Amino acid sequence: ARCLEVCPQGIDYMELTKGFRAVAHKEGEETVCSHGGAFQSLMRIMTSKTLQQNRMGWIPKSAKIKTEGDILYFVGCLPYFDVFFSNIGVKTLNASLSTLTLLNKIGIEPVLLPNERCCGHDLLWGGDLEHFLKLAKHNIKEIKKSGTDAGIVFFIASTDTTFVIAVRKPSMTTFAMIRFPNSSANLVARIE
Repeated sequence: ARCLEVCPQGIDYMELTKGFRAVAHKEGEETVCSHGGAFQSLMRIMTSKTLQQNRMGWIPKSAKIKTEGDILYFVGCLPYFDVFFSNIGVKTLNASLSTLTLLNKIGIEPVLLPNERCCGHDLLWGGDLEHFLKLAKHNIKEIKKSGTDAGIVFFIASTDTTFVIAVRKPSMTTFAMIRFPNSSANLVARIE
């Protein structure tokens, strides 16, 4: 993103890179994927309309959450990271629990989506626009069903970036970034 700010020609290198990767993907070229492409495969599986997940199993009974409301907490892929990285002791769900606890402590009972899917960040940057758009459209539909109109809290920076930069399409909801100083949470307000 910094390249765009300083480029004297005004070239949007992020869009250029995504565009080149999309063309390469369409031509059958694959980018080198970290972790053997496991997350890209998981994201493609998540595009299935019949997918059944236990997205709410990590939430403690003491947590205050809603099924509809003004503010949504988009958890993203965090529940899958603990399983995938268990051999190195990654505990990403602790971050989700801390975020939820923090929101509750400041009086926010966020909406959590039982049918949320991954944001598709790795698919987008790998050029697989077909599967990325399926995930984006699914998540936007789920967000709209929740009635969220004040904002969305993201903990994962790549999810935040994906929504703010990539999901800003005319056929989908548009988002604007609002950052909280001294906080790990970002709020993204919907603008339609």
